[in-house]
Amino acid sequence: MTRHEIVSEEQWIEARRALLAEEKAWTRERDRLSQKRRALPWVKVEKNYVFEGVDGPVALSDLFDGRSQLHVWSRVGGGMPRLFAARGPGRRPAAAFRA
Repeated sequence: MTRHEIVSEEQWIEARRALLAEEKAWTRERDRLSQKRRALPWVKVEKNYVFEGVDGPVALSDLFDGRSQLHVWSRVGGGMPRLFAARGPGRRPAAAFRA
C-alpha cells in the first residue's frame, strides 16, 4: 500500500491549491480542444446508405426524421457489436445494425 506523507494543514492547503491550478489548466485545455473538434468542417454524405431497421430497410436520410442531427450509440456485449440510432429521447431505436 502507498504510504502518504503527513503534513500540516497549511502544507496540505498549499499542495491542494497547486493541484487545483493544474486541474483548471487541464480543464481549459480540454475545453479548447473540444471547441476545435466541434468546429471541424462537415462532410456531405453522397452515398445512399440503407440499414436494416426495426420495421425493415431504412435509408440514412430517413433516420434523421426531419432533424439536423442523429444520435448514434454502440452497445457491445453478448456477441457482435451493434449500433443503434434514435430519432429522439425516449423513442425506440429507428435502426439497429451490425458494426
